[in-house]
Amino acid sequence: MSRCIQALCALVLLVAADTAQAQIIQDFSQGTGLWKISPQKIGRSKVAGWRVVKRGGGKALRNSVTGSKATYYWKVSQVFDLRDLKHPKFALKYDFRGHGYSGMSVQIGDPKARRKRDFTTLYAQAEATGVQRIELDLAEYAGQVKKIRVVLRKPRGTVEKKVGLYVHRLELVSENTVNIPECKPYHRRMYRHWTDEDRDCQDTRQESLIGSATGALTYLDKRQCRVFAGEWSDPYTGLVFDNPLYLDIDHMVPLKEAHESGAWAWDADERRAFANELNPDGQLFAVQASANRKKGAKDPGQWLPSNEAFHEEYARAWVNVKLRWNLTADANELTALRQILGDDPEVQYPDEEPEVNCNQ
Repeated sequence: MSRCIQALCALVLLVAADTAQAQIIQDFSQGTGLWKISPQKIGRSKVAGWRVVKRGGGKALRNSVTGSKATYYWKVSQVFDLRDLKHPKFALKYDFRGHGYSGMSVQIGDPKARRKRDFTTLYAQAEATGVQRIELDLAEYAGQVKKIRVVLRKPRGTVEKKVGLYVHRLELVSENTVNIPECKPYHRRMYRHWTDEDRDCQDTRQESLIGSATGALTYLDKRQCRVFAGEWSDPYTGLVFDNPLYLDIDHMVPLKEAHESGAWAWDADERRAFANELNPDGQLFAVQASANRKKGAKDPGQWLPSNEAFHEEYARAWVNVKLRWNLTADANELTALRQILGDDPEVQYPDEEPEVNCNQ
């Protein structure tokens, strides 16, 4: 797990709404944490560019003044994985005092973005405001990895004598999650998969490839333990493949999605059974590897196959898996499923519950 993802792991309830959780990214009680700060030092001096100080009954990160008249920026930045967050928002509690600074802003860009032109400004403030808490909608960036930074700018030719910015707290807010202390954070190794339960030398991946093939198969060995070539029609893209190396075996309901929908409470045997289920109602599909990576752990409210003709079958398979394994669905997920399947009274949907936030 990368350091930036670890930064998402301290989660507490900060708002009163029933379905909203706030993820504490940094409150600076333990220093600058995983946030990257610039400058580290003011010019050639030994003065730190940012300092953690007591402010407003807690800790805050503040910029250090400089006597240089050159244009200068103070930046606090970090890369965040927004791929599995529901309707993410970025919240900032700050105290902008002015004192000769031209403004502060919150910007977003790609992980390797460095220059101003590589970023989009989400929020800007040019006037001293005192203590403020803002919340910025990141819905259009959901499903992506992004760098977020807070920038304080001093205009050229100005010598400031007082601190301009105190950053009290930086957060990500994500809807449709609920904290359960007993829930251990998801890790793929918790769901042992591609096992050979019947000990016939073909693991679950191989058996899935064999079962979903639409043409004759050839094998790498006489025992037919591993498939070498064949023909597969990928339902996600509508493409046909003859080489299994281009295919992933996708869990219709991703393991992480299942974990946060109730599977966190299962024992190891049940998790292994789920991860290796060969069922005609559709938990495992042979699909283009790149399509599977795009799907990730997203539910139908966040991602659907590019092959629109498969959407209804996809939604039915999703519902069948969740019902068969007694997994819940969040409100946005159910809305998407009903939009695809309609209001057919014969369609049974999973019970509605917020996803469990296990990254505590």
